[in-house]
Amino acid sequence: MSNIKVLTIREENEEFENLFNFKPSGVCNYLCSIYNNVTHLRTIIGDGGVCLDEFFNSDLPRIFFNSYIIDKNDTNKYILSIILPDSNTINYIVLNSDSYNKKKLLKEEFKKFNDLFDKTFALFIKDDNRKGRPYRADSPIFKKLVDGYNKFKEFKLSQKETLDSIMDNDE
Repeated sequence: MSNIKVLTIREENEEFENLFNFKPSGVCNYLCSIYNNVTHLRTIIGDGGVCLDEFFNSDLPRIFFNSYIIDKNDTNKYILSIILPDSNTINYIVLNSDSYNKKKLLKEEFKKFNDLFDKTFALFIKDDNRKGRPYRADSPIFKKLVDGYNKFKEFKLSQKETLDSIMDNDE
């Protein structure tokens, strides 16, 4: 007999909410920005908050992390925010540009980023690209979500290589 525990949708939702402190839905938006601690100006990366099916189909995650990697300005803070349906916002990833801890922080936050999106996509897309919990009403959106998930998997591989390269240069 297998020890695999199959969770109900309710248990799956509760487990996710306990881990990440929010309930993902098709109307959550993801916003990347740069905040300067000296000028107190916030620069939005891209066109603003986008839904999950558009987030990885755009270049936002790559631009967000790569900009952080090359930024030499110690006063900048890179923030990935999740805008919830009730307009509350969670600053989920915060990358300070302090060059002393930059590589260590990037590694930790990249893992946190991957965990969030692995689990978020898993709620909406089940094995063999079947629909999980409802995301949005129409089928073309689900196809865009599956495309976004595939781009997320590609992104993880490319960023892992980038991260490995950065860590290797440290030695």
